[in-house]
Amino acid sequence: MKALMCRTQISAVALPGYLTGSLTLAILRMQMQWRPAKHYSPAEVEADQMPVLSNPNNSSPSQVSDSGADPNTSTNRPWRRHSFRVALAFGVGGVAAAAIIFYGVNDTVIDEEETITRAVASAEVRDLVEFNDLSGRMVYADVKPIVSSEDGVITDVLRSGDTIERGTVLYAINDSPTAAFYGTFPLYRELSEGAVGEDVIVLKKNLSALGYHSFEEHDGTMIDTGFVVDNVFDDSTTEAVKRWQKDQGAEESGVVSPSDVIVLNGPAEVADVSTDV
Repeated sequence: MKALMCRTQISAVALPGYLTGSLTLAILRMQMQWRPAKHYSPAEVEADQMPVLSNPNNSSPSQVSDSGADPNTSTNRPWRRHSFRVALAFGVGGVAAAAIIFYGVNDTVIDEEETITRAVASAEVRDLVEFNDLSGRMVYADVKPIVSSEDGVITDVLRSGDTIERGTVLYAINDSPTAAFYGTFPLYRELSEGAVGEDVIVLKKNLSALGYHSFEEHDGTMIDTGFVVDNVFDDSTTEAVKRWQKDQGAEESGVVSPSDVIVLNGPAEVADVSTDV
């Protein structure tokens, strides 16, 4: 059987710069896959052990020398030129294959990145609070000292932190209570029936606010005494003062002295209590 020996041989060829690396890769791969051609003995030829290739020029087998001549002779030159074309075709294919492989790898990476599960947290609305720790001592602003004008034994007194409201008993000297009234004008004198002035208005306003402008009968009937808030200390004022003194546990004299009332601007708190013996 006549056989065709193939040997890949590439001469120095000027290739475009951007293809050189790819073509070289393809040619090297082809050389590793194709074994170098060798001469076969007639026995091997008869035994069908030599690879058989079809004639690339579609020529008849008679054009191939069967004399076992050196493949480098002129009779093999057409095949060598064709071998170069085959190698070049493989090189171009190698470029395409390399491009497909490279792009395929990139596409796979992109697909994997797209399938990555991302952590998702629900949006929440919260209040931002900032705390500052400061060391110091709290003191009361606008502290007003209250000094008793009476000498005697303290029988009752508020404690530090107690709240002072209208009618609150601040202290008691010899069981005589001193209460807090609201206002801006002090009770600087003794008030009794017939007195007229700004301090009388303060007294009557506080008696009315505490509910002493009228009184309740035993059967629950409310009696209007004709109490009117003005600057005149009249008989209705005297009766109102007596009802107030009774509830305070004081003598029901109907007369108000400066030691009976301390006038404040409004609600307050006891900051400190001190006594002198």
